[in-house]
Amino acid sequence: MPIPTNNFPDTAVFPPRYFAETGYYALMARFRHVIIDGTIPHDKRQKSVHRHTVAGNTGQLTLTVPVSRPSGLPEGYKLKWSDMNVSPHDTWWEKHVTALESSYGRTPYFEFYIDRFKTVLENSPHGKLTELLRRTDELTRAILELPCEVEFISAPGASIPDDAADFRRADFSEFTPEGEYYQVRADRLGFIPGLSILDLIFNEGPEAQFVLDRDFTSK
Repeated sequence: MPIPTNNFPDTAVFPPRYFAETGYYALMARFRHVIIDGTIPHDKRQKSVHRHTVAGNTGQLTLTVPVSRPSGLPEGYKLKWSDMNVSPHDTWWEKHVTALESSYGRTPYFEFYIDRFKTVLENSPHGKLTELLRRTDELTRAILELPCEVEFISAPGASIPDDAADFRRADFSEFTPEGEYYQVRADRLGFIPGLSILDLIFNEGPEAQFVLDRDFTSK
């Protein structure tokens, strides 16, 4: 769903994501106002809503937040992502932190940021999924110093401008920043594009915002 890189409308609508890929944030940085719509219909095939991929010791590693449906829904109810709960199953948050430590412990900026991410994850073992996604997104944007204003929608009926660019079904790999950036295991694994924004943050630190500002690899 490419759009002109030099003529963006003021507002865009995005789907919720758990530590989304770099293309998600590269695109988001082009807008003044972003609406993240948690009321989109739940689809269990949309794993990227609660899953992200990092560079592990031997290659790509996928980390998933387990989710569960709320009980007591009326017959015929159309389930939304904002209805879904985070499941405390299998202490997932501890495993995610351990995986990040193993994957990025030797990156240049790991020690600068991991405690902030760890705090968010360890305080989110249950509750609504969209609340976890809101908190992880807010922290990510703060670290990246993205200037856009972001609004989360978790209840139906919120107003979305008619002229807003709609990326709720977008393939964000189309907006991957052009070129490579430093990855700590690139000499062994090669450069891996399209990973979670965490990969860019831990490897590039303050330089991450300049990577996001590059042209898209796919127009």
